Amino acid sequence: MAPHLALPDRLRADQAARSAYAQLKGRLAAQFSGDRCAYTAAETAFIQQLPSEDGRTATRTEQTVTRRGPF
Repeated sequence: MAPHLALPDRLRADQAARSAYAQLKGRLAAQFSGDRCAYTAAETAFIQQLPSEDGRTATRTEQTVTRRGPF
């Protein structure tokens, strides 16, 4: 699997991970509305601890997600 697809594929495959990620993004958007770096750091910490489908935790490369808009 291409590394940049690991997170989206993981979220599509796992309802609990998808729900936790959505809740996190809402909290972070409210908490860090003017601080993109802090938002990204907190989001990255979550992604790094999220195990992939094969049980590995995500690598830095696998965390790359194209973003559009402020969050």
